[in-house]
Order: sequence, then C-alpha cells, then structure tokens
Amino acid sequence: MTVTWTLGEILAKLRKDAGMDQATMAKHVGIARNTLSNYETDKNSPPFDVIVRWAAVTGASLDWLASVCTPRDLNPEPTD
Repeated sequence: MTVTWTLGEILAKLRKDAGMDQATMAKHVGIARNTLSNYETDKNSPPFDVIVRWAAVTGASLDWLASVCTPRDLNPEPTD
C-alpha cells in the first residue's frame, strides 16, 4: 500500500482532529501561525523539534508519523 499523504496534510489532520485552529496549535507548539500554515501546506518542512512538539500536543506517536510520511517528505529532492 502506497501512502500519498504529505507531512503537511498529516500535521493539519492531527491539528484538526485535536480540535484546534492554527493559532491555538501554533501557540502550543511555540511557532508563529503563518509558520504553521507553511508547514501544513508543505511550503516549508518543520524541523524535528517542532514535529516532536506537534506529536506531544496531539498524542500522535513519532513512529506513526514516520510510517505515514511519503518518501518525498523524508528525503526531499536536493536543490541546486
């Protein structure tokens, strides 16, 4: 089975399933709301410490997060 969700889509789903808007989640994770939006729309990739805090706030396991990310999320194409 191929997983087609991006990391941003997963983070957005976790936030919504936790019943939080972007501003509330950003406050819990310790980032700006517009930064959070960029992560959820895959414009930027969050650093590992943000993923750890996101998982802690939503109750998601890091193992689960790693298992549902597409290879593109885990190994982005190098840029020149």
